[in-house]
Amino acid sequence: MKYNCKYCKFHWEGWMDTFEQVLIHEKTHLKNTKTILMEATS
Repeated sequence: MKYNCKYCKFHWEGWMDTFEQVLIHEKTHLKNTKTILMEATS
């Protein structure tokens, strides 16, 4: 399996047992997006 992040240069190749790395990576983008939105509305 392969995964390329559409927001940065993160990429992953592996099996389902290591897919957790992708989920952890995506959460970092969600946190950054929420922080940016909060700053923009303040």
